[in-house]
Amino acid sequence: MIETKNNKGFSLIEVLIYSAIFSLMLVGVLGGVYMIIQGANQSNARLVADDEANFVLRKINWVLTGTNSINVPGAGLSGSTLSVNKAGIILPIKVRLHLQNIELDSGTGTYVPLDTANVVAASLSFQHIPASGNKPPAVRAVFYLNDIFYETIRYLRK
Repeated sequence: MIETKNNKGFSLIEVLIYSAIFSLMLVGVLGGVYMIIQGANQSNARLVADDEANFVLRKINWVLTGTNSINVPGAGLSGSTLSVNKAGIILPIKVRLHLQNIELDSGTGTYVPLDTANVVAASLSFQHIPASGNKPPAVRAVFYLNDIFYETIRYLRK
């Protein structure tokens, strides 16, 4: 009687080859998942900065709406603080950059931050553009939130 060997298992080389192929696929999948998560985090950070910047820009527009006079900066000058007089408010309204926050004093003598700890504000600058020809005076505001540039120009109409 002849005995036949019936090998129904895998050889060591086959196991090593399949393990290597599985490891490469796993590394590729994990790399793709990491890139998706990192992209989502960057997108979320940009949305937060945009939301906060839009709020700050709306507040600056509110400050400049119905302004009687601009105290600081002077006509043709730039500065890091904006100070204006508005009808019905005794003290001037001021906007400034302080400790990486953009702050507003709405005529009470107390500054309130316009942004949150989710963003870092830097390089706030106001430029008082004097009237010329038929153009009214304007204020240009420029700032950075999380190293993203934001700008607005508000014309002062009477």
